[in-house]
Amino acid sequence: MDKLFTEIYSEDNSPYGPTGFLYTLWKASSELSGYAQQDAHESFITVLNQIHSTSRGSTNVSCNCIIHNTFAGQLQSDVKCEKCGNTNSTVDPTLDISLELKGKAGETVGDNTLEGCLRRFTQPERLGPKEYSCSKCGKGSPVRGAEASKRLSIRKLPAVLSFQFKRFEHKTNDKSSARKIDVPVRFPSSINMAAYTTMVMNQMEKENPTGPGAGVPFSYPGPEALYEYDLFAVINHEGQIDNGHYTNYARFEDEWYRFDDDKVTHTTQAECLNSNAYMCFYVKRHLDYKPYQTPTYVLMRETEAQKERERELRELKEKERTEREGTQGSPGSSGGGGAGSANGSASSASKSAPPKDRDRTETREVSTGRPETQLKSKEKTMKSKESRDKEIDDALWEMLG
Repeated sequence: MDKLFTEIYSEDNSPYGPTGFLYTLWKASSELSGYAQQDAHESFITVLNQIHSTSRGSTNVSCNCIIHNTFAGQLQSDVKCEKCGNTNSTVDPTLDISLELKGKAGETVGDNTLEGCLRRFTQPERLGPKEYSCSKCGKGSPVRGAEASKRLSIRKLPAVLSFQFKRFEHKTNDKSSARKIDVPVRFPSSINMAAYTTMVMNQMEKENPTGPGAGVPFSYPGPEALYEYDLFAVINHEGQIDNGHYTNYARFEDEWYRFDDDKVTHTTQAECLNSNAYMCFYVKRHLDYKPYQTPTYVLMRETEAQKERERELRELKEKERTEREGTQGSPGSSGGGGAGSANGSASSASKSAPPKDRDRTETREVSTGRPETQLKSKEKTMKSKESRDKEIDDALWEMLG
């Protein structure tokens, strides 16, 4: 990966074949080795898993590796008993979201937009009496209709959202029955994911009990920037299921490019949005959850700088104290006279010392205390700000799950 990124950002304009990356992937994942056609989505997930397993900070619980910090989100599944209202919730990690292009009855639906697919993805699904048993009211009697509903929602939004449209359908184990769903899907250049999150959907149910959109207009909690994403890459599949070819569009800053093997051409966002997408990638517009406040890394840097100032101040005070003790402990005279002579010498030395030296010592002590007073004030302000930021962080993290 290091070599791959080095080549991407180098000034060499000649085509680069990532043979080393491909060879490493083949060695790590034998199912992808060879020259047979492979699915882009399966390859993508395999690459993420391999990078995760070999990254620093990789763990099986609360992993903070580069992959999970970038792509990992959480899906929540809520199963609600229609008889007693009891709800059982489970949370599962996810690296991407796979979206159906067909309705529940198997027919291809007309609303094939990214938003339409997300609405169907988060729409409650009725469960039959044999599919669910309530832990609170026990097994319900097999009456007409469903006795429970299941709903998916996004509990935690990742930094990068990866969507896959399920274009390849396998009805049975017979590969000859596999087919491609080659319908166009419209997707936007930016999307607000608030309506598909667990927190917002639960809040909408409370404020609009008869269904989304009923009653007073709903306002999303928190700033809109928490949910906004911008498109930056699209993978396309051309051809059929057994003889296809992958191409992709990618954005670098504000410029769009089309990649087709070794051919890279400049293109437009409009051409990308009109392509037949198989996978779409969106990046969070504001990566920090406090887009209008001081980022946490800046606060950390300021805290380290304050600790450094405190250390320098302590060293300065220690140095001045040592110098002062050395001056006070030195003998008043080098002669061997009596007490009167010593006192006279000390008195003479005191009288002969310029007033400005004494003033300088007092001024130095005052100037030393002044930064210390400012430092304590800054420390108090910093602690108050950190406490306030922590409260905001906790509220936002609870809001986003």
